[in-house]
Amino acid sequence: MDRKERIRALEGAFRDIKEKKISQRQAAKKWGIPKSTLADRVRGRIAMDRRSGPPPVLSNAEERKLVDWLTDMSHKGCHVSKAHLMKTVKQILDSNGRITPLKYKSPPNLPGSSWYHCFLKRNPDAKMLINRKVEHKKSKAATKVEHKKTKEATKVEFERWLAGFSRFLSDHGFLDKPLRIWSCGKQGFTLQPKTGKVLGPVNKSIKSTQISVMACINAGGGVVPPYYLYPMKVRRKTWNPLAGDVVGAGCYFSELGWMDSPAFSSWLENHFVNHIPPTRPVVLLYDGDDSHIDYRTFSVAEENQILLYRLLPNASQLVQLCETAVFSSLKKVWTEVVSEFTTDNPDTDVTKMTFAQVFGSAWQKSVNMKHIIDAYHKAALYPIKPPKTTGNGTTSQIILLNSVINGYHVYQIRPPDNLELEVRKEYKTGKDEYALMIYLPELAKIPQELHGVITNETRQLKLFQVAGLPMGHVPHILAEELYKCKFHLTAKVTCCVTGDPVQTVLPWSSIDETGDAAVLPASYHIYVDEENSSDVCSLIQAAADKINEKINITSCQTAVNVVES
Repeated sequence: MDRKERIRALEGAFRDIKEKKISQRQAAKKWGIPKSTLADRVRGRIAMDRRSGPPPVLSNAEERKLVDWLTDMSHKGCHVSKAHLMKTVKQILDSNGRITPLKYKSPPNLPGSSWYHCFLKRNPDAKMLINRKVEHKKSKAATKVEHKKTKEATKVEFERWLAGFSRFLSDHGFLDKPLRIWSCGKQGFTLQPKTGKVLGPVNKSIKSTQISVMACINAGGGVVPPYYLYPMKVRRKTWNPLAGDVVGAGCYFSELGWMDSPAFSSWLENHFVNHIPPTRPVVLLYDGDDSHIDYRTFSVAEENQILLYRLLPNASQLVQLCETAVFSSLKKVWTEVVSEFTTDNPDTDVTKMTFAQVFGSAWQKSVNMKHIIDAYHKAALYPIKPPKTTGNGTTSQIILLNSVINGYHVYQIRPPDNLELEVRKEYKTGKDEYALMIYLPELAKIPQELHGVITNETRQLKLFQVAGLPMGHVPHILAEELYKCKFHLTAKVTCCVTGDPVQTVLPWSSIDETGDAAVLPASYHIYVDEENSSDVCSLIQAAADKINEKINITSCQTAVNVVES
């Protein structure tokens, strides 16, 4: 038996001894474990979950949290590489000075391949969450072509992103809470901005330094004091970097002055948390590289009930709120204030030492509550505009009957019937660009009475223990059509299990599936507005024709779920 089954057997035997008052020998025989192993646990000499061999590098709780972070990143479409994972483990060990066998490696505390493979063995649900293949850098020509395509598709992509964000706000009860919807962004400010053409000798020795400023605003017009990223490793002890600045401003020092993972984590923990109202939870929209959300940042956000939500990439002109509400006017005022400073202080330039004092004046002149509220309205982020509907504003529900969920033999999770499962894009470089994965809903979306439902009799896993995890795949033969329904026609696609697992048969086999496999009978539910319902029906009918098997599709006339817009 594997480790989890062994622990479960030990716990069952221990429970029988305490509750049923049977002997240790009888309990050991019943559960198939050595009597001496059980005796040591009963007497308290060894912990119940103690395993043979050297102690683990991370505790069970730490590993579970690490998997939670991988899952959260996966949900955002940002898989973590093997190198990133092992670097994160090193950061965890270095942060508390823990002494482990990895302490004597070079570099210290950095795990190797042996730990990595053992981690995946202990946490099999993390296998599909780690990105094993890193794409090669594209040529400049390919990058230019891709950029043009992205620019053309931004409007459509934004509408899809906005629909997802609207559902997110609705699920967390934020639709009428503007003070809890925050958005952050950064902007670089040069110490010597261009103030126009002037007469006089040209000084080519002057090198313009840039200091990045982090701003954060909410939909109710609230604003967090500015946060500066100084490009310097160490500051002078006699220098106050915030002298004469806005009350509550903060700063961070790094060699390059970039907004990297440590800087973002420091801003979140030491600045953002301290300057927002105590009411939780809140949502924070951020724009930037996904590497900002490392394990440390994830832990800080979780501890402080901050829900991180990434803004749509390559669409800053549509949703970069800080640029519209704060930085656009601030850059103009900054140029004017610097000009005034140099006029009042001849032969004196704005330097790192005086930046905060001068910038504070520009900040107070330009930041305006009305501009912030108007920026949210202009970006359609608050209040959220209802989705466009036609006719009488109804939504059609199209149901695929007699379908399946692939991969039960891998995941071995059997959710209760009629529980609405989530269908998401499978982010991996594989054989199928339309690959879709089935996820269990998050715990908050599962009815309380279903939390204790057993999803695996062998492992005795309850539904609350596997909430939010992947549990199967959409069959390859249906994936392309459902993918187009979800991402091209902006339909909502869900899935419900309708029976117990059975052995797979054609046409449900996966394109890379070998040997015996098992599937879960299921139905797929597509919710779409009437404008696109005929297109969705055509796609589903195409799928039915492709598999040469009758799939019952409820017509839009007989299975329409009317939703008030």
